[in-house]
Amino acid sequence: MKTKSLGESKRDKAMNQLTELCTQHSEQNIAINKLTNVNNETLLLNKKEIEMRCKMQNELRELIQTSVQEASYYKVPKTTTKYSKHPESNCYIVDIDVEEDDMSDLELHCYIDSIEGGIRLFSFFRVSFVIEAGMFDYDGFFYSTRGYGAGSEEDFFHRFSNTIGETYLDNIVSVVNSATFRMLYQNKKMELATLNIN
Repeated sequence: MKTKSLGESKRDKAMNQLTELCTQHSEQNIAINKLTNVNNETLLLNKKEIEMRCKMQNELRELIQTSVQEASYYKVPKTTTKYSKHPESNCYIVDIDVEEDDMSDLELHCYIDSIEGGIRLFSFFRVSFVIEAGMFDYDGFFYSTRGYGAGSEEDFFHRFSNTIGETYLDNIVSVVNSATFRMLYQNKKMELATLNIN
């Protein structure tokens, strides 16, 4: 499912930038893995380049977070307890797909991050809903590999999965069933219908 937008808004530009930054982040990952998966002697020779690429990747993570803020529809409120694994985490709803398919009626693409050991770790995930009795009924959340999610490693998603479930999921469901979101959903449905006519 993918919802297209009419024209290029400020949010569209931020989304394009986000995709580009995530692609660069993914390319750095591939390069770092290639430089580190060698014998010890070669690893010592690669040390300087690895450090340079890790620094560049950390800078990209900060730029990705800024682009997410600019592109997002909502910053999701969090419910934290003293047992929360990532109490300093942030979560945003980045994209909304309203095109129905066999699996769901609505799909949200979300971003989550947290700083660990001075490094910002992040992942993208999707949350799907089906419409039951006029309400959006939560159907599940999954790792996202789509577009801008190319730069997030799947193991980070698994690291964040408890935090998503315990800290954000109920609040995402509340956002989706709010009057403000319903207006946004209807606007996106009309936008999609207009695109399909054309």
